[in-house]
Amino acid sequence: GIRYEGGSATNGRITDSNISSTTGGQAILLYNGANYNTINNVNVSNPNYIAIDLQANIIGTVIANSTLSSNGGLYGIRVYGSSHNNTITNTSVTTAGATHGVYVTSSSANVSIDCQDKSIIGTNTTSTYGVYSDSFNTTIRNCQISNFESGIKIDSTTSATVRNNTVSNITGANGYGILLCNSASSLVTNNTVNSSGPAYTSIGLSCGGPINDNTVSNNIVYAYSEAYGAIYLSLGANNNLISNNSITAIGTHGIGITYGTNNNNTLRNNTISISGSYSGIYNGLAATNLTIDCAGATITGNNSSNSYGIYSNGFNTTIQNCNILYFANGIYFQGAANGSVQDSNVTNNTETGVKILASNYTSLSSSYVCFNAMDIDNSGTGNTGSNDRCDSFLDWSENGRSGCERACTTLWHRLYGNVSGLITLGNSSLYPYLYNWTTSNATNVYITDYDSSPSWYQLQAIGKNTSNGSASNDFVELDIALNATSYADNINVSFSTDGSAPKETRNYTIWGKLVENVPIANSSAFNSSFKTGVLWDMSGGGSEYSNVTKQTTVWIAKVNKSATDVYGTYDFLIEIPYTLSYYQAGNNLVSLYAELE
Repeated sequence: GIRYEGGSATNGRITDSNISSTTGGQAILLYNGANYNTINNVNVSNPNYIAIDLQANIIGTVIANSTLSSNGGLYGIRVYGSSHNNTITNTSVTTAGATHGVYVTSSSANVSIDCQDKSIIGTNTTSTYGVYSDSFNTTIRNCQISNFESGIKIDSTTSATVRNNTVSNITGANGYGILLCNSASSLVTNNTVNSSGPAYTSIGLSCGGPINDNTVSNNIVYAYSEAYGAIYLSLGANNNLISNNSITAIGTHGIGITYGTNNNNTLRNNTISISGSYSGIYNGLAATNLTIDCAGATITGNNSSNSYGIYSNGFNTTIQNCNILYFANGIYFQGAANGSVQDSNVTNNTETGVKILASNYTSLSSSYVCFNAMDIDNSGTGNTGSNDRCDSFLDWSENGRSGCERACTTLWHRLYGNVSGLITLGNSSLYPYLYNWTTSNATNVYITDYDSSPSWYQLQAIGKNTSNGSASNDFVELDIALNATSYADNINVSFSTDGSAPKETRNYTIWGKLVENVPIANSSAFNSSFKTGVLWDMSGGGSEYSNVTKQTTVWIAKVNKSATDVYGTYDFLIEIPYTLSYYQAGNNLVSLYAELE
């Protein structure tokens, strides 16, 4: 090939050349102080060892506009032995076998690699890197890197910049898309990483030594079946900022923090979508002082079992400004202490919204934990809440009130109790009303507007007309009549699929008459022990319910003696829209009825 050596071989140009099939060495070698040379528009193919080698104190060299390919050498480009301030630009590298694309090593500082969208391509061989650097202040940008075990590795150094690269098809089981290994004060930003296979992780901060004060921001990450997550921190990752990333993870965590001591990290404004039984953010093995500030971003699952929006067993985990939905468990503290959840929305999770398991001194504040199978499940000590919203809970109270300070909606009020004894009206007020109920053998309980006079033998299911045919838009019209349309969980949403058809129905026997296909909905989010049904009074005129005619409506619940539910054990629970008391002009009250056996 071509060899420049020594201080006299400076300021030269190797340009417009084709070099092929070198044996046992380098196609181009700049050696021992051959500085300030330019390699431009060179095509190298099939070198046995290295296509271009800058070795031993090479300074100020530019490699530009070249195409390098190898069928089995060690490196496409190597920068080695205290070779500083060198630039690689607009150059593509294609490797074969156990060949690295660009390899910067042995204290070679201030190397700039700007591919200008050219490619560095491997052959998915183990222990290969698209770009490797263990040298200070390496910049890697605008590269298309694919088919290596690891795309980019920054190893045991500081002040690296990895910017605007696309790393794809990283399929090695021990590989990384981008790895900061025992490195500090580095920036990984505006990259797209698509692992396409079972690598360790797409972006990793790991290896076993200190990995401190790095920033990983504004990256787009796609991860598939990776061992530890799309973005992974472990083994001494401290004081790092992970921010503004968009993460799609299938069969792996979104962000995983495990193994070793990993303290004082901040995760901010990361949008995460998860498929499978994994976590949006997983903080395991007691990583401490973790701050998760979603800044309004969303962490979304796909309702898989054993999945978690955020899982933590670390001390002093702070979660704030997050939207978390469609997991088995929205937020899960296990064996943790001093955690906090602030100003977050945790909704539509299939097991729990917030679960605090054997975790102490955890605080919740100003959070909306609603429409989960169980909103809050607490089994720790010293855990407190204030100004939260929830409907279903276990062992949770706020400011002397069972449950949260507020209900999830101001539309629905709940009445529950026993068929003899005390009935409690549960709503969003701090001071529930109390009623005494003296009957002992009720089969159904009913609630109507106080100013209505129902004809009990003329009751019909909402959604059915006087001929027992299907009526149109009854649920929509009932929302209009009760001024409930604007609520997120209005009557139409709670009881109907489309405004006309009910989600679920039940038959009731009312004063000896069978009324079929009455639309029902759960009276609480805790379980299905109690259901509420809706009827209308045909004696009010018209062939079906109408928000114009405003026939009397009756809300019904079957007695289910000694059933366990969110407020304890009781015989019935029924929910009504609070606007029912305003349905007819007159007193702003409701009437309660019981049917005796």
